[in-house]
Amino acid sequence: VGGGGLMIDHRGVQFGVAAYPQDPAEVVAYLQSGRVPLIHSAATMRPDAFHAVAGYRPVFERAQDYDLWLRIAAQGRITNLHEPVVRYRVHAGQASIEDVTKTATAVAVALAAARARASGEPDPLDTAESLDADLVEGMGVSAAEIAVEEVRWGLWLARTLEKAGYHARAEPLWSQVAASAAATGNPGAMRARVLRARADAWSRRRRRLRAVALRLRAAMLD
Repeated sequence: VGGGGLMIDHRGVQFGVAAYPQDPAEVVAYLQSGRVPLIHSAATMRPDAFHAVAGYRPVFERAQDYDLWLRIAAQGRITNLHEPVVRYRVHAGQASIEDVTKTATAVAVALAAARARASGEPDPLDTAESLDADLVEGMGVSAAEIAVEEVRWGLWLARTLEKAGYHARAEPLWSQVAASAAATGNPGAMRARVLRARADAWSRRRRRLRAVALRLRAAMLD
């Protein structure tokens, strides 16, 4: 079980509230779509549930929690309290493009491993030592799948940094997610999604003309 979170900047000033699904079925839907369904630092679980799925897997440098939630959700229920139970600090150092790529790859691989387990096949990560290119390719994870996760994770990070006031640090992420959108299987729709997200960020900064221009570009892609 997890809970909501108060989003704070490096000074401890709150700039937002994060809410996560309470319905276990919605949690599963989150997981299956590549989204993290609870804040890691807010999670409380029974030790036997953690050990039953062998805990965190060292093969993951990123998204260890996401892989863990996928495996726990297959054994039991995950839910969230509506109330905030943790302060989640956002800082400018979270704006690493390299981290976005690594996290996206890890999420795509974790999803592929979950699909293998669901179909009764052995989990290819049980014997893996690292998420190298050969392993990723051998699991059938495509560049387009990774690009989708780059857009998903990069958008969350860019929007969150914008809300926290770290506009300069968010800038390279907008460029990164735009490039990733073009590499997905549905580039038009994904690019429109990126443009609308950035338009929302411009609106919050009172750059309304730029926001309108971005929304018009997005509409042309639909």
